[in-house]
Amino acid sequence: MSAERRTLGSIAMGGITPLLDTLLSICASSEDPIAEGRHKVWGSRPLWVPPQTSTIASHVPKATGMAFALARARRLGVDPGLPADAIVCCTFGDASANHAAALAGIHAARYAHRRGNPVPILFVCEDNQYAATVRTSEFTAGEGIVARARSFGLPSESIDGNDAGLVFAVSQKLLEGIRNGAGPALRC
Repeated sequence: MSAERRTLGSIAMGGITPLLDTLLSICASSEDPIAEGRHKVWGSRPLWVPPQTSTIASHVPKATGMAFALARARRLGVDPGLPADAIVCCTFGDASANHAAALAGIHAARYAHRRGNPVPILFVCEDNQYAATVRTSEFTAGEGIVARARSFGLPSESIDGNDAGLVFAVSQKLLEGIRNGAGPALRC
């Protein structure tokens, strides 16, 4: 381990260095604790952050799987090492919302809920109306994503992300719904 990593590690809580780990990931460094330089990816086992891998939302099915497993563990009486009311939060960009991986994860969560598994997950679409440097269409932007989510029964809200109070209030409402059995939800 490099001297820089040891120094930053010594000032981090519990030896976790999120800032440094993020920088190591961006650089695909061999010292990145998740991918060890094989890929630019961010995540943290100690912080329960599944690896976030790409712009095509390939992490969405993994997050759905985590929510499915979390609900299943609770149902079977297995302690997953998380609070009893823990919820998975999965973020992705508006340009990723039409990718097969994102759609598969979202639809799998909805289907599992319809089949009786609560799947405690909040999908958060970060809508900046751009896919890298290209503007997204209205169909992929926030309102389109929310309209499609609602059409297949997923509790969904589209809000102005610049209003911190509104973001908090709507997020709380959706989280309470998830905890009360309304199933997975989406906020954009």
